[in-house]
Amino acid sequence: GGWVSGGEQYDLDEDLWEDGSPGGALGRLVRAAEAGDLGALRLALGSLQEAGVLSDWLDAPGPHGDSALVAACAHGAEECAAELLAAGADPGQADEDGASAAAAAAA
Repeated sequence: GGWVSGGEQYDLDEDLWEDGSPGGALGRLVRAAEAGDLGALRLALGSLQEAGVLSDWLDAPGPHGDSALVAACAHGAEECAAELLAAGADPGQADEDGASAAAAAAA
């Protein structure tokens, strides 16, 4: 499977990562954060909130091992990072290598 944003193709290895969130909202959230797509990010947040599971999935790792906040910071998506923090994302969370969202933002 894959996802296209701004002409770029993002391939997901669905054999290695399975999105267990309602309607695949976690994958959409993380990919929107990586792409800096605030509209798509808000839709994914809304899907999780409507399902009553936002706090369960907000800081969960996505297809590349990073949460949406870490992905947003690593890709310079400041508006997305701010939206995620406003939704309750943990600013002290770390990626799979132990680097914090703040460290990703500074990189």
